Amino acid sequence: MKALSLLLCVVPLFLFAEEKDLKNSVNAGWILNQGNSETFRIQLGAESLYKKDGYEWLGNFKYSYGESEESDGSTKTNVDNMEGKIQYNYLYTGNSYTLISLDYRRDELANLDYRILGTIGLGHYWIREEKTTFNGEMGLSYRKEKTSDEEDEHPALLLAQRWEHHWGENTRAWDSLEYKPTFDDFSDFLFSGEVGIAAKLNGHLSLRMVLTVDYDSEPPSDTEKTDLKFVSGISVDF
Repeated sequence: MKALSLLLCVVPLFLFAEEKDLKNSVNAGWILNQGNSETFRIQLGAESLYKKDGYEWLGNFKYSYGESEESDGSTKTNVDNMEGKIQYNYLYTGNSYTLISLDYRRDELANLDYRILGTIGLGHYWIREEKTTFNGEMGLSYRKEKTSDEEDEHPALLLAQRWEHHWGENTRAWDSLEYKPTFDDFSDFLFSGEVGIAAKLNGHLSLRMVLTVDYDSEPPSDTEKTDLKFVSGISVDF
């Protein structure tokens, strides 16, 4: 399953490696505490965006790992998760498109062995300008997952919103929201949200801060419904 999430990231990064319309970035954020408590945490990620007249490829990958030292001197892992996504959009009019996407996630601490989500749907850019984009998506999904409690698969729905804005050449902000209820029970759903800002230090290096929230209305046993993360770090664009 780790290979699948790596593939979701690698495909868009190298499929059009010679194309000028391809934008790639890798990022890293970390936390290190020493003293009364000793904690280490790191998040690594990659993002890829390819836009051409009539279609778009989007891909991203994240891996987070953290550990802390217990009072007896032993080390405890407190973060270990991975996720990846690849999406293809075909624009059949100027601002409307069909989409197909594949998501993968695993989380050792949340007792999630894997979750795979395949989606087909429709999207529309309500704003599609050089410095600002705002679009919404809806679609049908098929979700397959394995947790510490069970292995399950069922159809689901997707409702999503994405926004991005650039201030000048050096600063950008973005947000995204996704609501994924099961097809027959809207009280059983997944929700994820992200908001971030990045500021360029030079032509390739940026500082970034990102807040993400993941919510599972019916999580595995002995795990929380909500996972909230704030990560600051650097990214390299190429």
